[in-house]
Amino acid sequence: MATAYEVIHKTVMGNKRVHIISMSIDAASANIETGLSVVHGFSLGVVSMSTAGVTMKKNVGSAATARNGILNINSAVSGDVFHVTVYGV
Repeated sequence: MATAYEVIHKTVMGNKRVHIISMSIDAASANIETGLSVVHGFSLGVVSMSTAGVTMKKNVGSAATARNGILNINSAVSGDVFHVTVYGV
């Protein structure tokens, strides 16, 4: 199974677009396309995680290069499942 993600809800709050993304991670790192042009912030909702050392960075690709609209995930383990609420434009 590969890393899978899906935007499960889209809405607007004030002047920000809000996307809720469901993710199932099957690799140590992944780049998640949020569907936003620029990510201003995000919050994590854990469904099932095997590690507490997961890191997420907004608007950064896997090579630490600037990539707007991307969430970069590192130090995850296979089977980690979570929801991320992403705020941006």
